[in-house]
Amino acid sequence: MESDAPRYDTLLVLGSTLGQWGTQSWHPRLIPDGPLIQVDINQGAIARCFPVSLGVVADVGRFIDDLAALGEQRAADSGLVAARRAALERLKTETSPFLDPDARESTRAPILPQALMKCVSESLPPGSHVFIDAGNCVGWSLHHLTLEPPTQYHIGLTMAPMGFGVCAVIGGKIGAPHRTCLAIVGDGAFLMHGAEVSTAAQYGVGAIWVILADDDMAMVSQGMNYLHPQTSGWPEAYRLGRADIVQFAAALGADTYPVRTVDEAREALRQAQERAASQRKPQVIVASIDRSEMPPYYPVQTPKP
Repeated sequence: MESDAPRYDTLLVLGSTLGQWGTQSWHPRLIPDGPLIQVDINQGAIARCFPVSLGVVADVGRFIDDLAALGEQRAADSGLVAARRAALERLKTETSPFLDPDARESTRAPILPQALMKCVSESLPPGSHVFIDAGNCVGWSLHHLTLEPPTQYHIGLTMAPMGFGVCAVIGGKIGAPHRTCLAIVGDGAFLMHGAEVSTAAQYGVGAIWVILADDDMAMVSQGMNYLHPQTSGWPEAYRLGRADIVQFAAALGADTYPVRTVDEAREALRQAQERAASQRKPQVIVASIDRSEMPPYYPVQTPKP
């Protein structure tokens, strides 16, 4: 255990398998000083990766409702409640929830991923389904998308397979044909599984893909450059060969939109949603992003006021 690791008394885990990807290879920092309680509807997930003090097999929503009902039976400590409310108010008024809030407002070209996530958030109607692939799109979307119920966010981090979002958005749209279904994917994953666009075209499935195009397996190249800076050549090691993804998607039967600016992204998202609904045709937005930007994975990055 790291000597400077934060200490806490209890950890309550709700609906997570605590797999390798989501726990940074089962980091010991997750082990509390006191009990670890894990709640999951799947009994097989409990205590699979960490020793637990209490395992609860239950639907997470029902568990939270029952926990809230039990809490109402106890008298609140007015001093602690006031302190917590004051702390929350400071967080809301004195700091930004984003590591780099200025980047979300940027109008630079190529478009910054942070600004693109803001465009996506603002464009989606309530009740949309958003599918996230594996790669840097995870970091960008988890940190910079701002979504509210009934919009749903779907991500596969137990195994974090590249191509999950590319394909899942088609099934999502088939299952919810009257909802906007949009996937955020990297160009690497799209080149692996983008041929599934032809399936959407054949069966009249109006799914939408937003592709973060930087001609790079950026999570790998940026991560290796960060972890092993003494080794040269990482920025060039995982380039994708400058594939023309716009033409690739169009050949598979999609409407396509090359995007480099915030204004272009907003207009492409508007048109894509209209055509997906009215024409039942796949829509592919290829956003050329600034490849120098890194998602908020690494401890060198600190929040800005």
